[in-house]
Amino acid sequence: MQKLNYPNRPIYSIKSLAMLLSIDEVCLQKISNNSNDYFQLNQQTKKDGSKRDCYNLKKPLKDIHKKIKNKITSKVIFSNYIQGSIKGCSNITNAKLHEKSKIIIQLDVKNFFPSISYEHIYNLWRYFFNFSDNVSKLLTNIITLNNYFIQGSPLSSDIANLIFWDKEYKLVNDLTNLNLVYSRYVDDINISSEEKISNNLKTTVIKKVNGMLKSKGLKLKNRKTKVLNENNQMLVTGLVVNKTAKVSQKYIDSTYKEIKNNPNTNSIKGKINYIKQTDYKKAISIEKHI
Repeated sequence: MQKLNYPNRPIYSIKSLAMLLSIDEVCLQKISNNSNDYFQLNQQTKKDGSKRDCYNLKKPLKDIHKKIKNKITSKVIFSNYIQGSIKGCSNITNAKLHEKSKIIIQLDVKNFFPSISYEHIYNLWRYFFNFSDNVSKLLTNIITLNNYFIQGSPLSSDIANLIFWDKEYKLVNDLTNLNLVYSRYVDDINISSEEKISNNLKTTVIKKVNGMLKSKGLKLKNRKTKVLNENNQMLVTGLVVNKTAKVSQKYIDSTYKEIKNNPNTNSIKGKINYIKQTDYKKAISIEKHI
């Protein structure tokens, strides 16, 4: 399995970084030294009622994050086992990787973003991008708060995709040799097989993933660990994959219900266009009820 690859030349000086980001070098250094002042807490409520700490970034730090994304992290070449927030990838392409499976192991990373530490971010810049020590430290200062990564930055998805840069491809190679398909959609991991597998192998797979996570100070959310089989509905990133990837009947029913209660809304049109991507005939049939 191909490693993630950054094809551009490494950055060795703050001056070169400042030129790349089109910002004054002294200003960039000052913002880095006081970066915590530019993070504003925006607490959100999750579906289970618990709270998630997200942050809004104040200018000019937000603009710098966007520039880092556009000029640096967006240049990374990803392998197709990374599926979240990458051009040409989506929850649909992720689900299609697991079509017609007999077994799917679903895993979720616990407290993913808050568990990504300063050290892991620094090592990413220093040893994956091969930037100099001072450039790596400055970039790490700019995108961390109190020595941890935050959710809400324009860089959130890129850092999520890159954080296992030195471990994940090895795991994927091991699983591929076992005829298993691995994909990660931010913090959602799916591993599937077109054939039935033993309970011992299921346990081995989960241990292998857990080992990768532990190497970064992360761990699995045990209550989200599931082993799905073909005798039941198998959902991957919201799509049923027992045969070809399609929206669930529950999603279709909710669309019909919305048509009945709120016809001709943009929301309905958006849902129908979404259904068209995997089941065109069904979408056209639904469209006739508007």
